[in-house]
Amino acid sequence: NSGRADLNQPMLDYAVSRQAPDMRIKWRQADALALPFGNAIFDLVCCQFGVMFFPDRLSGYREAKRVLKPGGHFLFSV
Repeated sequence: NSGRADLNQPMLDYAVSRQAPDMRIKWRQADALALPFGNAIFDLVCCQFGVMFFPDRLSGYREAKRVLKPGGHFLFSV
């Protein structure tokens, strides 16, 4: 399963309109500093053009680490 999150609901709406329906993907509005996912459940956290908007980057990085499985990867671009 895959969780997809964005703080901006219009961006999520656009993404949903461009993605073929896939029951494995769950789209959710979320704050990167308080992700609505359990601990250690993802192999990869990917953040495209988002970290520069984190009001507290260290908290955002900690939150990404929290949801990553051991040995998981955090991929981001700015």
